Amino acid sequence: MTSPDGCVSAVLTHPSELDVTFTPGCYGRYREDTLERQLAAVATGLWAGHRRGFLAALSEALGEPARGDGQELDSERDSQGYREAVAAVVADRRSPSGRIRATTTALVRWDFEISPGTVRALSEEEFRQELLAVGRATLDDFFAQVRELKDEHYGRPESRFFDPWADGRISA
Repeated sequence: MTSPDGCVSAVLTHPSELDVTFTPGCYGRYREDTLERQLAAVATGLWAGHRRGFLAALSEALGEPARGDGQELDSERDSQGYREAVAAVVADRRSPSGRIRATTTALVRWDFEISPGTVRALSEEEFRQELLAVGRATLDDFFAQVRELKDEHYGRPESRFFDPWADGRISA
């Protein structure tokens, strides 16, 4: 996935394995507010593409189109309540230095806050490492909250099957 301005690229190979690169010469020209918007667009597009790929694989495995609302795998009585709860999950983390904050709602909406002066203070590689760390931490937070919701709504370990990455049986 590439940012709208073409300067930031990201690749997701697994829900917590991502990489971000900058087109040479772009990073140092950013203002923090502009970079925040570019990162939000990249993260949103990255997860939308990941979800489309997951649904395509699920459709192939099921032999019919997957609707994407979770009912393909979940016939439990409380599945609607669970899906609504997941849609409301907010994960919010800061990078190790505290300079970058990432917030996501259900992995559908992403927002970034970058402290003023960060682009001047951090090299491109330092910023990239901070960004990757906050991205992983935010994803870990989201998936931990989803696991808690599964336990709350279904109360059994086998419900973890519905988290396609929890036990490694399904991968991106």
